[in-house]
Amino acid sequence: MTGLTPEKRLENHKRGYKGNKYVERYGERLAMEFLECGNPMSYQDAVEEEKRLALSLRELGYAVWQN
Repeated sequence: MTGLTPEKRLENHKRGYKGNKYVERYGERLAMEFLECGNPMSYQDAVEEEKRLALSLRELGYAVWQN
């Protein structure tokens, strides 16, 4: 969750600013199919959606980090 656009957030990750070393090394693109539902949304809705999406992605075998 961020006030930045997804594109700006990815750019920050790729240059190592407030990022994740895996995204910095291996990140290639945004998965827009996961970002389009319900944006923008309230903070509380975003918290719940992040949990739901992370669980779904883990079940599909993706490595997911979240706070």
